[in-house]
Amino acid sequence: MKKRIVLIMALVLTLFAFSGCGKEAAKADTDVIKSKAQYVMTLFQSAGVESLESFREAPEFQQESTVASLGGADASGNMVDLSDTKTEDFMGMVDAWIAANNELGDFESIDMEPEIEEKGSTTTATFKAKFKDRDADVILSFETEDSVLKNMTVNGDYARSEVLKKAGLNTILGMGTVFVVLIIIMCVISLFKFLPGVDTGKKKAPAAAAPAEAPAAVKAAPAADSTEIQAVIAAAIAAYAEESGQDTSGYFVRKIVRKHR
Repeated sequence: MKKRIVLIMALVLTLFAFSGCGKEAAKADTDVIKSKAQYVMTLFQSAGVESLESFREAPEFQQESTVASLGGADASGNMVDLSDTKTEDFMGMVDAWIAANNELGDFESIDMEPEIEEKGSTTTATFKAKFKDRDADVILSFETEDSVLKNMTVNGDYARSEVLKKAGLNTILGMGTVFVVLIIIMCVISLFKFLPGVDTGKKKAPAAAAPAEAPAAVKAAPAADSTEIQAVIAAAIAAYAEESGQDTSGYFVRKIVRKHR
């Protein structure tokens, strides 16, 4: 029984050991990466910018066949195979090298001993290069697991003042573009009022209505009221005079005036 338990425990420990080994992250083959990086830099130096520009304009099938046959000896004489590099990745590196020569000046020299740095699934090989106008870091990136070449970047060594100047110019250019576009939009909107059938949002105020003339019946009503009042007043005066024994033949109402208090 004890022997069986010991065997089971040993089997479990063995399984854990194998599972731990399976989960261990792959390590970069620095020798292979270094050889590939050195070969690529030798290739770009010997080809020159003009040849690379012609290759960039070549038909796609020619680019694919050329990349598929990439390989040779590195600076130390070791054989290098770059046929596993994707065509689009290699053409991106060609564009980066041409752009670096246009921006930093013509290529002059390079230190062929790269600095290898592993960053998880990516491993980089960094070369110190000199161009006509300034120094730069040429960085080649590889997949850590299988050492496949992925891309290349060239970072010029700019002074802090140059970086700030460039950032300021980019900011001014961006803001200037925004203001120019806004001014153009305002000018276009201001021209809408000259287009026929376009409602600009302004409506004419309705003309003031002329005061309506009073109906004839309304006009006749005050006249009738005035006549009745005259008759009532005249009758009241006549009755008063008759009671007081006065002669009423000389009394009559000429005009009635209303006083507002």
